[in-house]
Amino acid sequence: MAQGTEGTERSVTDEPVRPIVVVEDDRDLGDMLMEALGQETFYPVLYAQNIPEAIDILSAVTPSLLILDYQLCSANGLHLYDHLHAAQRLDPSQVIMMSARLPRKELQARQLQGIEKPFELTDFLGLVEEMLSGQEETVRLHAARRPGDESHL
Repeated sequence: MAQGTEGTERSVTDEPVRPIVVVEDDRDLGDMLMEALGQETFYPVLYAQNIPEAIDILSAVTPSLLILDYQLCSANGLHLYDHLHAAQRLDPSQVIMMSARLPRKELQARQLQGIEKPFELTDFLGLVEEMLSGQEETVRLHAARRPGDESHL
C-alpha cells in the first residue's frame, strides 16, 4: 500500500510543495529512503512498492522528483518512466533511476540520472539535492545530523 509523510506548505508562494515519490519493491530499502528523505529534506515523500501503486500516486500528483528502481517485480522502471513521459506527466530532470545494474545506454538515451546500488546515503542525498536544485524548486538539507543519526544504507 502506498504510504507517505506529511506535506508542508511553501511560505513564499503558498503553493503546496510537490512530493518526492519513491518506487522501490524492496520494502526495507524503500522505508530507509523514505526516512532519509523525510528527515533530510522539506519535501513530502510518497512511497509505492510496485507499478500499480506508483501509477495511482502519479495519476494524482506531479512529483518534484521520482526515485525509481529499475528492476521492479512486475516490470522495469523504464517502462513506467516511458509511460509517464509519453503522457507528458514527467520530465527527465525529475527522475533518478537506481539499480545494481543500471541500463546506462537507455538512461543516456532518455537523459535520465542514475545511481548504482549499493550506494552511500550521502551520495544519494547529494544527487537528490542536485536534481531538485536544478529545477526551479530548491531543497534545504539539514546542515547538521541529529545526535545518534546513522546515515548510511
